[in-house]
Parts: sequence; structure tokens; C-alpha cells
Amino acid sequence: MTIYYTLTFCLMVAEVVMFGVLVTPPPYKVRKALFNWLSHSPIVAKVDYGLKIFFIFVKILFVGALEGMWRPVAEAETAKSGGQGLQDVRAETNRAAKFYSHQGVRDHP
Repeated sequence: MTIYYTLTFCLMVAEVVMFGVLVTPPPYKVRKALFNWLSHSPIVAKVDYGLKIFFIFVKILFVGALEGMWRPVAEAETAKSGGQGLQDVRAETNRAAKFYSHQGVRDHP
């Protein structure tokens, strides 16, 4: 599970470094050579393609995390709206799932 966190962190660090390099005002000749190399290099094109695939992977993980966050809340709401005053056996599981999804326990007795 930490592999994609590490990859995401490395990507963010690379973005910050690249932003810092691009924001500093180099001389015109250096800037022209850098942007010329970035626009025509096949290595940069391969890195760009790899980053597109990586961002698709990160989007899929984000959607999965959102689903994992919403599922326990939806199950708790379904259990509450059942109309029965009895405590559900799954209540402790729902609390653990809420804690895991960083929702907290709002209905703690």
C-alpha cells in the first residue's frame, strides 16, 4: 500500500523541483536551449506518456478511496433508517470502518 504513496510523493517532489527550476529567471540563451530540448527530446516524450498513465492510476486509487470512505457512512444510514430500535450486530464493524475511512464516530453513545 505504501508503494503508490511513495510514488505520489516522489512525483510531487519532482514537480516542486521542476517548478523551482522553471520559475528562476535564467539567461535567455539557457532558457531557449532548455525549452527547445524539452519540446524535442524523445526522453521527455516518454516521461510525459508515463506520467499520463501514472495520473490515471492515481485517479483510480482516489475513486477507490472515496468509495471506501462513503460505504461505511451509507451502511450506517441504511441501518438507522431500518426503523428498528435494536442495535445492529454490524455496528462495531461500521465504527471500525468509519474510523478507517477517517470519518470518525458521530453517533457514539
